[in-house]
Amino acid sequence: SRNSSYLATVVATRGTMYSRHKPITLVNGSVSSRSNNLSAIESPETKSMCYATVHRASIRISHFTIDQQTSVKTITPAELAGSSTDVGGTIIQAAWCPVAEERLVLTVAFTRGIQMYENDGAVLLFSFKIPAENKKEETTFARGITAIDSNICIGTSSGDIYTFAVPERGTDVKQSHALKEHQIAIWDLTSSTSTSISKSLLASCDEGGKIVLWDAQNRFQKMQVIDSSNGKGACCSISVWNDLLIGGYETGHVQIFSLATRKIQIQIAAHARWIHSIDVAAETGLLLTSSEDSFVRVWNLPRSGSNQIQLMYQDCVTDVQLVGAKFSDTQGQMFALTGYDLIDIIQYKQK
Repeated sequence: SRNSSYLATVVATRGTMYSRHKPITLVNGSVSSRSNNLSAIESPETKSMCYATVHRASIRISHFTIDQQTSVKTITPAELAGSSTDVGGTIIQAAWCPVAEERLVLTVAFTRGIQMYENDGAVLLFSFKIPAENKKEETTFARGITAIDSNICIGTSSGDIYTFAVPERGTDVKQSHALKEHQIAIWDLTSSTSTSISKSLLASCDEGGKIVLWDAQNRFQKMQVIDSSNGKGACCSISVWNDLLIGGYETGHVQIFSLATRKIQIQIAAHARWIHSIDVAAETGLLLTSSEDSFVRVWNLPRSGSNQIQLMYQDCVTDVQLVGAKFSDTQGQMFALTGYDLIDIIQYKQK
């Protein structure tokens, strides 16, 4: 950016940091055009990476083992016992949410509501229909999923954010809060337990670029509203690393805010088109961005007191609009990509 108030130095690092790894082919389907259309977890029990992607009314759970064997399972929520047609509809997003100490919940956002499943998608735990008074029926949807402590938080088209208290076991999930600050549809949610301003921070962003910070330890009290758009439009994906809040925008910009000051610190023109997904490797501060411009890029986030951000790696997936990107580990040694109408999950591994 040329604005001196948040001038950043972008340094391109020479050399190839990653190389493409064996892809996972999605059987009988591809990936829908949805922002943040990839969730990733590591399974110690099976020594495999697990990925969840959305295609229309189904979810595909893919496993990639340490010996490079792959398997793909398709889940169609409407066909599962106990599923409600009042809650379902088109799937907008699916993500695994770690709650309690050892529980992992597969959370699914639909056009009409929310459903939660055991981590393999086989058992329905909970359903919640978005109240009809929030929006006209044809425009109602849920979008933006994250977990903080023992709560799962989900955004909606009205701008409301619902929080659900999830027990360590069983199905006694309870809707606990309805957070009201956004006036238009939520696009993404993220959380962190390692910032200086809150040890249980929830951050939300919407179609207008507004970002709101909430303190989950204090009954989800609103902490700050950040008007982050600066003409950049929708904030489509957000993440937190240490005391930095990072947002990816429809214009292709990435904006980095200081949580200590709540002000913008760095702005970069990271991509030529819409950014659909960002992610941060918690241990190393590597930032992953993917866009409709077909490029994936890996950046090294600035350390304390610095406005220097390093471009570590980039690759072009020719003629593919990228819609999902996730690191597979906290060091950023491996990551995966999804693209609209692409039948493969593309994997990258550090050399």
